[in-house]
Amino acid sequence: MKNFKKIAIVALIFALVCSVCLATACVAPTADKEGLITVVIGETEYSVDLSTVKNIQNFDSVLDYLKEKENLVLEYSDSEFGRYYSKIGTVAPSADGEYVSLYTSVKKDFGTWENVGTITYKGVTLTQSGVGSSSMSIEKGATYAVKVAIFESDNVSDKLGAVTVIIGEDEYVVDLSKLTIDKGLQSVLDYLKGEQNLILVYTENNGVRTYSQIGS
Repeated sequence: MKNFKKIAIVALIFALVCSVCLATACVAPTADKEGLITVVIGETEYSVDLSTVKNIQNFDSVLDYLKEKENLVLEYSDSEFGRYYSKIGTVAPSADGEYVSLYTSVKKDFGTWENVGTITYKGVTLTQSGVGSSSMSIEKGATYAVKVAIFESDNVSDKLGAVTVIIGEDEYVVDLSKLTIDKGLQSVLDYLKGEQNLILVYTENNGVRTYSQIGS
């Protein structure tokens, strides 16, 4: 019996944010208006006084503040689901399979998929956010981090198994033995484009893809 592994992919520009599961519920974030938070971007730490952030709503508000006050570089694309960041400060993918990942100490925003990523900063454990930046809550005393993460290569490299790919409301089962090349999830999506006419819209820079649309 084949070994089936499941990869849930959120359609449009949040696709490929996590290799196992990223279910982003549309819940309005909360934002404290006073207090301090710590934001770690790559190797740089910022202390942000929330009382100085105008119209604070979510993590995007904090990043916009750092862009204005600290000349933080922000590169992203917008959609109805919020922002998809391709670069924050010096943090940007440099190889296929990498992506900009957001971490938080705010428990209600933790990702809940299997093997969710965690990091430790100054004794504080941060977990990959299970919601997009536009839905991340801001709590005084919290710590946030931006790092490059990489998709688990063994999710698609087992040629004896199959993967189930969920894109929006559509579900596909892909026999990995039919893939002619192995470039991780990119190979799976390319296969579905050829076999199922899956819509893929993306830009590619030095072999790294940034998707703006996956599926209809």
